Amino acid sequence: MGSTQIITWMDNLTGNVEIQLFKNGIFHSSITGSTPSDGEYTWNIPGSLTQASDYSIRISSLDDGNISDFSDANFTLSNELIVTVPNGGESWQRGTSHTIRWTDNIPGNVKIDLYRDVNTFETQIASTTQSSGSYNWVIPAGTTPGSNYRIRITSVDNTSIFDISDTTFEIFAGSITISTPNGGENWVAGTSQDIFWEDNINENITIDLYKGGSFHSVISSSTGSDGSKGWEIPFTLESGSDYKVKITSVDNPAISDMSDSNFTIVGNQITVISPNGGEVWLDTDDHIITWSDNVTGNVEIQLYKNDIFNSSITGSTPSDGEYTWNIPGSSISGSDYKIKILSVDDGNVFDLSDNNFTIINNELTLTAPDGGESWLTETSQTITWIDDIDANVKLELFKDGNYNSTIATSTPSDGSYVWDIPPGITYNQNYSIKITSVEYSELFDMSNSNFTILTGNITVKQPNGGESWQAGTTRIVSWTDSLEEDVKIELYKGGSFHSVISS
Repeated sequence: MGSTQIITWMDNLTGNVEIQLFKNGIFHSSITGSTPSDGEYTWNIPGSLTQASDYSIRISSLDDGNISDFSDANFTLSNELIVTVPNGGESWQRGTSHTIRWTDNIPGNVKIDLYRDVNTFETQIASTTQSSGSYNWVIPAGTTPGSNYRIRITSVDNTSIFDISDTTFEIFAGSITISTPNGGENWVAGTSQDIFWEDNINENITIDLYKGGSFHSVISSSTGSDGSKGWEIPFTLESGSDYKVKITSVDNPAISDMSDSNFTIVGNQITVISPNGGEVWLDTDDHIITWSDNVTGNVEIQLYKNDIFNSSITGSTPSDGEYTWNIPGSSISGSDYKIKILSVDDGNVFDLSDNNFTIINNELTLTAPDGGESWLTETSQTITWIDDIDANVKLELFKDGNYNSTIATSTPSDGSYVWDIPPGITYNQNYSIKITSVEYSELFDMSNSNFTILTGNITVKQPNGGESWQAGTTRIVSWTDSLEEDVKIELYKGGSFHSVISS
């Protein structure tokens, strides 16, 4: 209906014919009252006819109405226009392109309208377009989201010919919601991290890094909107607690999201812990250089003197936080040393001791008492040592490995000290002496083994002077003492030892 069709027939008449339309075998209307019997007639089918499949045509002679013919069988008159997409249940994102599809048998153009439900007109999509069965629709970004939309397609020539989506479809606003990093995270430069988000879009997205509210760099120019993206954080990225990530639709930049709050990127860092200033290290000992870092590669350790490079301690060692350094003996000494630790991969990542530390290579060796001696209280004994230092030394007495008392708080480092052993020291076999540099407490030595301090007193009563004793006779040697241990008795002549009386 509404189209132009050719009615054809054969006849052997000379006069005109009449053409009539019948419906269900009953006369309906006259198509033409008279037309030449030339075998065809162009019929502009009225669009107002009722759609039906029981129509037939009668052609009859005007000169003799008994000469006629009917269609052998019924034919159909219809105007068909059927919306196929969207026809219900679809979810289309605003700002994206979708194809509206339909079938029809009409020759003219159609118009396409957007409706809410069945009766509420929303907006016109196309005022006229060919009835080709498809139309590409870019849904305006400003379309109000909703789940009750339908499409209505109408013939431009005959507005009674139309169809509307059977059920509603959805137009939704595309959304992106970042979950990580979304604020408070601490990520280290040079590490791998995962960016996570949720979205309801199909197109690719871009991921950008912002710092201090301003664009910083592109993380990914285009990646699938699948909810996650691994990020190799550049090793050289500067530290900061004002970073955010922004994710944006490639096709529709209006669809985007940014981290709710700032997150932190910790740039690669090295911090020297020891020696960091004030330490005194002997070149005779192994020392542990310690540091903290967040680098993944090896580090180099350098020695600086007076803030000038002195030597390389190690060209490469794992960044595990410690290194055992055997200081070269007697090759270096001074109080103006620093340690520099730097990344092998990026020399711009380093740290230097905050302040100077000291390396000393002086000698201080205790020689007496060095083990095995027996010294009596209330006697004078000489403590001796070897050193090459200029400063004074301190002498201390240890008992059973524990500090007992100070012998001298400061005495010249001249190699000897006369010690008047006080009477109050108790008898013990486990005494030792510690000698320490007054300037550098790290420089010291102790008796290699224990020595003994004897206590108490012995008073010889007989012989005590003036006696005359004959050789070969027996005499009584007598004395008084406050000792618990045994004694030995020796004979002296002319002030020198002569022989043992009793061992």
